[in-house]
Amino acid sequence: MRVTNSMKALLALAISAAAPTIVAGQCADGSVGTSLTYTGYMIDNLCWDAPNHRSPDGSKMDVNPEDHTKKCLLMPPCIASGYSILEMLDDGTYAPKYVLDEASTAMAVEMVEASDKEDDFVVTVEGVDCGDTVSVSRILLEEEVEEEEEEEGEGTEGDAACESFTHTGYIVDNACWFAPDHIAADGAKMDVNPEDHTKMCLLMPPCIASGYNLLEMQADGKYAPKYYLDDESNAMAVQFFEESTNEKDYKVVVEGSNCGGSVTITTMALASDAPPEETPPDVEAPPDDETSSAFRIVTSTVGSSVVAFAFALIL
Repeated sequence: MRVTNSMKALLALAISAAAPTIVAGQCADGSVGTSLTYTGYMIDNLCWDAPNHRSPDGSKMDVNPEDHTKKCLLMPPCIASGYSILEMLDDGTYAPKYVLDEASTAMAVEMVEASDKEDDFVVTVEGVDCGDTVSVSRILLEEEVEEEEEEEGEGTEGDAACESFTHTGYIVDNACWFAPDHIAADGAKMDVNPEDHTKMCLLMPPCIASGYNLLEMQADGKYAPKYYLDDESNAMAVQFFEESTNEKDYKVVVEGSNCGGSVTITTMALASDAPPEETPPDVEAPPDDETSSAFRIVTSTVGSSVVAFAFALIL
């Protein structure tokens, strides 16, 4: 797709409308950053730093970033250089606005790999601006944002478009999930052994800032995110971890509302603390003969003590 000047102007307006909101969040070094939502073209830093900002695929990054290809974005040296989000300047050219941190770049790589697009990577990111870099908790392609907006528009009013849900699964932080090979800072392999993910890691400042998601087991026995928590639910999860005595193994049962994007959690409990399923009522055993009919024994979980008592009466 070729971008005309009028389309560029519309994109500039959209980017301006997505200016950062002033909400405190924690950065990797423990400092307080500013939460943001921003829309712009995503490019790799290696191609931006090339002479005249011209990438190996021939696109001129400061003029036509929409021509930057998926193939180029996924070249190993481009991935290693990290990604940035561009903004349009007053003269109609582009320049980097936000540089993604390592975990956020890993998240972006996964998104690009899963996409059917060949170029034109306009994205919307949600995260925390930490000065030199941003820590992203959510990244969506332009088309995904439009789909969410359409789904929200299909609802009537209030929570009409939302659905209540209950889910049992492991809760992990996004920073560790999107680390290379899904290996967390504590060494847990999140897609294979999420039960090894520790409380200490879950409460590290960059992990808190990245937000949390709930995993589900796939057909191949590995895990993948099912739901991403909204800001309020992330705060609830932090408090939940801080008050828990578990050092790891955070398999939880949650109830909440799913409105198509991040989910809102209303209750959260460890799966190990969930009440056991009700057992069926005791069933009276039929008599075998006249003697045993005088000593009918009700089968139960304490049957051994009852049998011992009945045997003593017979003797």
